[in-house]
Amino acid sequence: MVLAWGALTCFVSTGRTFPTHPYYSTQLGAGQLSLYNILKAYSLLDQEVGYCQGLSFVAGILLLHMGEEEAFNMLKFLMFDMGLRKQYRPDMIILQIQMYQLSRLLHDYHRDLYDHLEEHEIGPSLYAAPWFLTVFASQFPLGFVARVFDMIFLQGSEVIFKVALSLLGSHKPLILQHENLETIVDFIKSTLPNLGLVQMEKTISQVFETDISKQLQAYEVEYHVLQEELIDPSPLSENQRMDKLEKANSSLRKQNLDLLEQLQVGRISKAATCT
Repeated sequence: MVLAWGALTCFVSTGRTFPTHPYYSTQLGAGQLSLYNILKAYSLLDQEVGYCQGLSFVAGILLLHMGEEEAFNMLKFLMFDMGLRKQYRPDMIILQIQMYQLSRLLHDYHRDLYDHLEEHEIGPSLYAAPWFLTVFASQFPLGFVARVFDMIFLQGSEVIFKVALSLLGSHKPLILQHENLETIVDFIKSTLPNLGLVQMEKTISQVFETDISKQLQAYEVEYHVLQEELIDPSPLSENQRMDKLEKANSSLRKQNLDLLEQLQVGRISKAATCT
């Protein structure tokens, strides 16, 4: 029954993915069937994640640029090697961390915009969750999305943060003009994605010029420490707090090094197999 329900979910999602695009607009057409095959195959390969909302857009973008088998292999590469998989896990904890990280980036890079959004109680989860789960594909021009995918293949999943930060920063004057929650969120969701060519190129350039890897790591440590403090509200001295942050940071750094080593071993093995 689980597989049957998963298959049904995959099938329904194919009709909601790029419904106006010629390749996907025909019900049970070649595009929808290929997309269904990829989503169903991935749900069988990765039963922990299975099918998650948003994944159809990622697979759909790949299918617009390559054949079915290659698209499936690239989806696996994005999920496992490029680190996208973690944000689709059922507990969604990583997505929560990502929203916290984006909020902290806004605080550090665009404080006035951060304050404006906070004043109206607008957190990234109100507008940015689809950006991460669909890699911008559900709302932005497909040509721009393809460029984002290219950058992810080059730099990894932190590109999503860079793009989000650049888009919000470049639209800051317009966002600051809106004075209530509804109009701000509507602008970010509906107007901001209508990018012109100049804006696209500006965003791409800023992504290559920005390095936020250390900040993202620090913000993830902060998130975990804050969550622990919510569970155990006993007050900590400044020295205890710093010691706790340092230990959490060291543990996260070790995990990153272990993952990097596994990735390198995997690439060496793959290269040896191909030769």
